Amino acid sequence: MSKRSIFLDGAVTSISMEDAFWQELDRYSRARGMGWAEVVREWLAKATPSENRSASIKETILRLLRFEVDRFQGEEAATRAHWGIRLANTKEERVVETHGTQLIVGREWPAQIIIEDDEVSRRHAMLVSDGARWWVLDLKSKNGTLVGGKRTQSAELDLGTTFVVGRSRIKLVATG
Repeated sequence: MSKRSIFLDGAVTSISMEDAFWQELDRYSRARGMGWAEVVREWLAKATPSENRSASIKETILRLLRFEVDRFQGEEAATRAHWGIRLANTKEERVVETHGTQLIVGREWPAQIIIEDDEVSRRHAMLVSDGARWWVLDLKSKNGTLVGGKRTQSAELDLGTTFVVGRSRIKLVATG
């Protein structure tokens, strides 16, 4: 993961993202003949402000980058994945099939993956795919997102990788 800084509204804001997202943003920016910071400022001008500026910026960048890249390439990206979910205090794992390149994990609608766990935030984490790989990104949740037992901002998910939100476990079971 690497960090970049951008000057917004009279202040410098640092954004930490996976290298693959920065590379994709750079490719998209070059194709438009703009710098990455110009693209981000353009996108953020359309974004809804949030109390948590860093999380809002990260979520906006991920959402709009995926949308813009898909549109720019003339593709309709729809990635199918199966997620094994084991709620807190249960031994049973249910499998949920999803479609899309961006999925919100949270305690209630409009999350696409709803986890009935009081320690899960309404908008706890985002799952993002580039069509071949998946990442989990914590949305500045109160209790954090854990991968490999460690609290993380973002992590790439391989098949079988489990991450924890609240007291519940989610595992990437299958893709495609």
